[in-house]
This record gives sequence, C-alpha cells and structure tokens, in this order.
Amino acid sequence: MKKRKEEHLKELVSKYLDEKIKLPILSTITRDPIASLRWSNSFVLLRLSERLIVDHDVEVEKNKDHVHTEEAHENVKKSLYLGYLGKELESSLVLLGSTDYIGSLILMRSILELLIGIATDMTGSMKKRIWAIDFLSESEKKTIHKLWNELNAWAHPYGRWRKELCPKLYGCGNNFHPPLFEECLNHLDTIVDLMLTITVEQFKLDTATYMSRYKDITKQLALFETSNLKMLETRLTGGQGG
Repeated sequence: MKKRKEEHLKELVSKYLDEKIKLPILSTITRDPIASLRWSNSFVLLRLSERLIVDHDVEVEKNKDHVHTEEAHENVKKSLYLGYLGKELESSLVLLGSTDYIGSLILMRSILELLIGIATDMTGSMKKRIWAIDFLSESEKKTIHKLWNELNAWAHPYGRWRKELCPKLYGCGNNFHPPLFEECLNHLDTIVDLMLTITVEQFKLDTATYMSRYKDITKQLALFETSNLKMLETRLTGGQGG
C-alpha cells in the first residue's frame, strides 16, 4: 500500500513537472531560440562566477597565515553569493522559461535586493543604499535604481501594477508571451551584469584570469551577440564604469 502511494505521488509530481515546467520551457525555446539563448546563458554565467570565486579563494588560502576581521566579513557575503543567490537565480530562470513571468520577476526583485546587500553595508532607503555602492558609476546607479522601481511595480499589486502591468497579462495564462519574455530578459541582463560585476569589484577577483575565462565562455555561447553585460565588460577591459 505504501509503495503504491509513493508511486502514485511520483506520477503526479512527474506529470506536474512535465505540464508546468518541462513542456513550457521546450515551447519557449522553440518559439524564440535566439532570445532563449540569453536565458540559458545566465545559467552558465552563474556557474562561471561561482567557479571563479571558489578558485580565487583556494589560491588565497594557500598564501595567507590567518583571516582578518574584514576578510571574515567578506566571507559571509561570499557565502550568501555561493549558497543562496545561485538557488534564487536558478529558480527565477526556471519560472521565466516555463512562462511564469510574474513569479520570475518577483524573485528577480529579491535577487537584486540581495546583490545590493552584498555590494554595500549601508542601511536605509534603497536609493541611499544603491548610491553607497562606490564601485558603480552615476549612470550605473541610475540604471540599478530604475530596475528596482520597475521590479517593485511587479511585486506590489496596486497602483501601477493594476494600471500598466495587469493588462499585459490578460489572456496570457501559461502561454509563451514574447513581449513579456523580452521584458524579463532585459531585467535579467541587468541583474546578471551587476552580479558578475560584484564578483570582480567586491570580491577582488583577478581581472586577467576573469577575462580569459570569460572570453573562453563567450566564444562558446556567442554572448556578445545575445546579451548585454556592459558593466562587467567595462571592468574586464580596464574601464571604471560608465
């Protein structure tokens, strides 16, 4: 009896995953393969950043005698990045691919808030916190703050949400929605760009090593044709933000 119930539960879960996750993702890829490449590249870039952080820390550990207080504080932030951020981003990507656009955007808001918390210890309003990130240029801060406001509009079901955003979802259901998919991808690009920029600026990864690994991966993924990582590419080519 117990085994029969377990098998039945497995069948229900498998059916749900097929209907709500697997088939919608395959449909999204089929309907817009070029845009879907931007979506799938985010998984790869997340893994690249995590691998670079781990490799960097292994190298640092070989050449130091003890951990300073400041390093311990940074290690907490790295733990958040490696242990929590990746799971959130992957969940958001799965929701996006399976056409749960609101769910994906709400998670993006949470991810952005976490990234800002990693980038600065400042408390207070989100604008104050964003402008306290000293490695961002003025224009980059404005971009991040604009994104925060746009994601907030999706997360809070009143005001702009009812007037501007709800109409976009009418008749969408679980179907692929090209304009919404594109809007989500644009937000995702900015989040991934900030995420990777933080690994360079906040965690002090070697830019030469980063550039080499990044070039290798972009050759495979054609990222320069399918993505928009201006903040990161500025740092890797010797700029200071713009």
